[in-house]
Amino acid sequence: MKNLHIISVGASLLSNYIKKKDKERLQKMDNNEEPLPNLDNDKEYSKILSNKKIVSDIYNYVKEKPYEASAELNSLKDFIDNKKIDEIRFIITDTNISKLASVILARYLEENLKIKVDFGPKISGYYKEYDMNIKSAESIFIVSLSKLKNNLIKYIAKKNKSNTYKIYINATGGFKPEIVILMFVGSLTKTTVYYKHEFFKKTVFIPPLFLPYLNSEHSKALTNLKQNNIIKGENITKFKEKYKNTYSDFINFNLIEENYNRNGKLRLIKLTNHGKFLADLI
Repeated sequence: MKNLHIISVGASLLSNYIKKKDKERLQKMDNNEEPLPNLDNDKEYSKILSNKKIVSDIYNYVKEKPYEASAELNSLKDFIDNKKIDEIRFIITDTNISKLASVILARYLEENLKIKVDFGPKISGYYKEYDMNIKSAESIFIVSLSKLKNNLIKYIAKKNKSNTYKIYINATGGFKPEIVILMFVGSLTKTTVYYKHEFFKKTVFIPPLFLPYLNSEHSKALTNLKQNNIIKGENITKFKEKYKNTYSDFINFNLIEENYNRNGKLRLIKLTNHGKFLADLI
């Protein structure tokens, strides 16, 4: 199986690079090097894209300190160390900043780690559309997020159909709405979602947010639990046997709660608030 990671790309690389250059300028009072534009000035970055000297300097910064330079690379570190990345799909916005960051990161991954990188359809760049007017920019951005959702679902379904990929979604970089879409699609397609926790410095796997569909067995099991409220003793074994194809879904999606005694024996099972909500909808 190939390990495929879908990751949204933000501006952390450029933000960290700017901080690095600012620090160098403070240490060298005679440094006349022009600072990079502010990150909210996307138009100016069209010039940076064609400036080979700056692009090369940013790339060398990534090569020297990849996990310090980029939040995206840092979030991939555990998988890189364990050789659990074969391919990466970048989700980027249609902005000069996103293009610059993603091109440099893709070059680093392909040249230094031999990881294949491809690019999904671009998300409309809010700053790029802002010149029209705020209302139009917001509308285009929202439509683009909807397209992102549909494109991701289609892409993941196609990869799953081949039965040759283990797919991960990395919800680290990019705008917050992009992260929400990634998490939603992860739950909908039962794809593993993770991010790098800033405080603990560890990869955190996010549990599925919801059960993507209810089949007839799900409905019967939820109705059973709702009617009985709590299932105890021998009835637990009977319930688990009767709904063996469903029970793991209920655990994974936090629809039921298991309660154990001091000896570690399963004492009872009952619906969680999420489970009760679904049961009431049936």
